[in-house]
Amino acid sequence: MTTVKKNDRARRRPVVVPMRPLSPQSPQSEGLPLPDRLIITIDGPAGTGKSTVARALAHRLGLDFLDTGAMYRAVAWAALDRGIDLTASKQVADLAGAIAITFDAGRVLVDGRDVSEAIRTKEITDATRHVADAAAVREV
Repeated sequence: MTTVKKNDRARRRPVVVPMRPLSPQSPQSEGLPLPDRLIITIDGPAGTGKSTVARALAHRLGLDFLDTGAMYRAVAWAALDRGIDLTASKQVADLAGAIAITFDAGRVLVDGRDVSEAIRTKEITDATRHVADAAAVREV
């Protein structure tokens, strides 16, 4: 029996998704019929590149990409902007249902206000976990 030391284990190799759309006519798409409605989810801890991989995969498959992380960040930003306690999940869920979050040409808007940069601050990053963890908000 061979003993493998922790430091000797092979490193995981990154998954590389080519940045070109996969058209229905391309050789790579043979045998891969896409359903009318396709939803792919990627789970994992913050800061691990989930959105980067999801965006690349959507591009490759010719699908739309919905940045749910940006949605939760936008709700956190709106709650802080309005002075709502982030641990009051009912109030945050009500707010999530009342605001309009729009994705437009790579920008994130809350009720028409561009918050693309504001939602990427450390303050919002730290606040977002309260929003994303609230079942009532996730339901909205």
